[in-house]
Amino acid sequence: MLVDTGASHTFIDAALLAGALNLSPRNRYRFHSATTSTHSPQECAAYDVSLALGSASAQNLWRIDAIEVMGSEEPRSHGLLGRDVLERLQFEWHGPRREMVLLYV
Repeated sequence: MLVDTGASHTFIDAALLAGALNLSPRNRYRFHSATTSTHSPQECAAYDVSLALGSASAQNLWRIDAIEVMGSEEPRSHGLLGRDVLERLQFEWHGPRREMVLLYV
């Protein structure tokens, strides 16, 4: 997943949400992004999900029990964490080490 401090919402691959997880959209929204023109907003489906963040081997995963995420049609990533999730975490970027740390506080 990507981290995007400019995105207000979290996006997850729509094929994963609707396909592999067999979820149905709760709503649909039209929005503007860095990749849409001002005259043609993008429409995407919104899903209610629970998120767990941490490494695959982590004993203590941090959970958000209910959050609305947008289904992304962007083929380059599985999704991105937006400010709706990041505002619940402490986010640190260590540029010289090229390391990002998310702390669950």
